[in-house]
Amino acid sequence: MARPSYEELADRRAQASPNDRIQIALIGAGGMGTEDAKTALTIPGVTLVAVSDLYDGRLKQARDRWGQDIQTTRDYREVLARKDVDAVIIGTPDHWHRQIAVDAMDAAKHVYLEKPMVQSLGEGEAVVAAQLRNKVVFQVGSQGMSSLGNEKAKDLLATGAIGTLNYAEGFWARNNPIGAWQYPVPRDASEQTVDWDRFLGSLPKRTFDPIRFFRWRNYRDYGTGVSGDLFVHLFSSLHFVTGSLGPTTIMASGGLRYWKDGRDAPDIMLGMFDYPDTAAHPAFNLSLRVNFVDGTSGSTYLRLVGSDDAMDVTWDDVTVRRNKHWDPLRAVQKEFLSDPEPDSRKEIMPAAETVYRVEKGYDAVYATGPEYQLLDVEGWPDRLETWQWTGANYGMHPPLSAAWKKVGEWNHTRILVAGTHVEHWLNGVKVVDYELWTPDWQARVQAGKWNDYPGYGKAKTGLVGLQDHGNRIWFRNIKIKPL
Repeated sequence: MARPSYEELADRRAQASPNDRIQIALIGAGGMGTEDAKTALTIPGVTLVAVSDLYDGRLKQARDRWGQDIQTTRDYREVLARKDVDAVIIGTPDHWHRQIAVDAMDAAKHVYLEKPMVQSLGEGEAVVAAQLRNKVVFQVGSQGMSSLGNEKAKDLLATGAIGTLNYAEGFWARNNPIGAWQYPVPRDASEQTVDWDRFLGSLPKRTFDPIRFFRWRNYRDYGTGVSGDLFVHLFSSLHFVTGSLGPTTIMASGGLRYWKDGRDAPDIMLGMFDYPDTAAHPAFNLSLRVNFVDGTSGSTYLRLVGSDDAMDVTWDDVTVRRNKHWDPLRAVQKEFLSDPEPDSRKEIMPAAETVYRVEKGYDAVYATGPEYQLLDVEGWPDRLETWQWTGANYGMHPPLSAAWKKVGEWNHTRILVAGTHVEHWLNGVKVVDYELWTPDWQARVQAGKWNDYPGYGKAKTGLVGLQDHGNRIWFRNIKIKPL
């Protein structure tokens, strides 16, 4: 079924009946919570009426993004007390998941909770009991679960594309500060703009620390480390593809090897898991690893190995790798004892590799082409890296000068491409100058965010995206020339 266009979604929204209208609230307006809310608002009939967060800067961003009339509060209980809120999205740090999810369901709200469901195993029973008690919809989200890659892998496994599953492996590799959770700390972070005591909750009191607040994933008090943050994506995909309910034996090892910045969560972790024979799948083994200082830099995949073939699974493609098939009992037959691989007539083998990729255009625009950055640099609440400034080739080349005009004035931008040479111009000033696909360009890709996007910089044609970063922005006099 074709995906609806933005015009079709807008038309559906206009035609939604009163019974189709749902009012939602967001609790925890950080990165994932905000993205979840933006996605929910593409559904016809959905309206966001309230946002709760412990940092005033995020509450201001929410009002700027979704309107000054929405309710914003530091106390999530004020949101749950509203009778007109049908459902909530919870995107808080992990140590608050159980309490807020239970409170929300007890307030008769349907819940979409970011993974992991709870911070520790013992907290899960209270969440399950709350759902059973209140009979509301409760869903735990894990990024990638709606991917076409997972859907294709599930179909291939079910049709015997790799034979009988016996082993799986997956990994996340990163090699940059953002990937290692060294997120920017807003310049105005203070005890006045952050509700530090509420953030700590029932944990022991400690002096205000903006790094622990904005980089909470690095600390066991508030997060679940790489296992609950990244292993969970690999588990989610594997369990969806195989229909598994999980392993019966778990072994893990790891340590803090590189990012010794005050965190206490490991930056390297290895896990081994035994899966039993069930009606859904045969017995198999799984190995997972996460490395935040991987010299191969950032990438991820899940590999399923079968008795015949294997397949590598990402969110956007599946690659089946074929091998010659062997009868496991052949070598114990008398005539083969002395020579398990006797000469025999050669066979016509299937293709050694088959790749299934999503249709062109499925990737977000920014994942396939360079990004000319447009941002309110002076008014942005968080500290920005220079490669995030307006005029930059985002994540790659910072602007040579601060040539942007203040908010409310028109800026004139140009992107000039001649062969492999690219220039960014801003208000008559050349702010970026680089060559595509050179060793320096490749090194910048591998050192940052774009190494997670194998299609980056490879699109020959495609869409031009105009990003608003959640704020009101106007464009005029747009001219595009085919290259």
